[in-house]
This record gives sequence, structure tokens and C-alpha cells, in this order.
Amino acid sequence: MVCLRKSFRKIRSLIGKIGNQRGLRNEQRFFKAIANFPEKPRWWLDVREKTPEEDQKGIDAVVTTDVGKLFLQIKSSLRGKKKFEK
Repeated sequence: MVCLRKSFRKIRSLIGKIGNQRGLRNEQRFFKAIANFPEKPRWWLDVREKTPEEDQKGIDAVVTTDVGKLFLQIKSSLRGKKKFEK
């Protein structure tokens, strides 16, 4: 029984790592897409990656606008989006 628990723990850990890697790849895709925008809206002044402190709060990107900052959460799937919205 103890062996089975350890195996499940390892599997959950691997699934978590895979999910994190997928999230990072999608964040990178977002920044590539933004870099390739031919023209950004006038109110969109800057976009940057998260700081470690922002990452702890679930922020993936920060857009500076003419009226303040927008904190973005980038999701890889509809399931992840729905889970985040709860």
C-alpha cells in the first residue's frame, strides 16, 4: 500500500511538472504573438512578463495602458480557464 501511494505521488508530481511546462510554453507563445502584432491599440503602452511576486499571485503578463495596468492570466485550455474562474 505504501508503494502504491509513493507511485501516485510521483505520477501527480510529473503531471504537475508537465502542466507547468505547458503553461510556460503558452506564455511564450503569447509574447511572440504580441511581438508580431503589426499595430497595437493606442492605449496599449507596454507589455512585460511577470515578476516572481506577480507569479505567486497568478499573474502571467502585465500590460501597461494609458489608464493603468492590466494583469493577465494566460490559460492553456478551456478546462484551465474554467478552473481559474471558480
